[in-house]
Amino acid sequence: MKLERVVLTNFRQYFGEQQVRLSQDYERNVTVFHGMNGAGKTSFFAAINWCLYGEGVEGIGQIISKEAVRCADIGDEVCAKVVVTFIHEGQRYVASRQLKGVKQADGTVRERPDIEFLLMRTRYDGQSVRVENPIGTMNAILPVNVRTYFLFDGEKIDNF
Repeated sequence: MKLERVVLTNFRQYFGEQQVRLSQDYERNVTVFHGMNGAGKTSFFAAINWCLYGEGVEGIGQIISKEAVRCADIGDEVCAKVVVTFIHEGQRYVASRQLKGVKQADGTVRERPDIEFLLMRTRYDGQSVRVENPIGTMNAILPVNVRTYFLFDGEKIDNF
């Protein structure tokens, strides 16, 4: 599995759509995220885990961007979405997970319980097809019990 691109829309402090392309260079194939505390490094890491596995957001607070909620009118739908594009065994996949909610009169969001997870695979002819068992396919590509060795928070490198 090789990550190509991550798109975050209204995920935590990422307001609007933010896109990151990861290194695809054969020799310079590492992408490093460096920044001040609170800049969004941990949220970016959580977004990838949340998108691919529905995990990694426990205890980090509201997922839907507070700025997106602030800009919405009462009764408007607001959503957080993460899209991860990756290559596995020569095939391109696009995973997306979305959480929707409705802005309430008190300024909070009533989140809908149905979080949408979608996994698409690009066929050799260029057509995208929906993967019928997205969770099982993700676990076949990168099993949830070994993902922590592939996707890990650099702040915890001393414990690795």
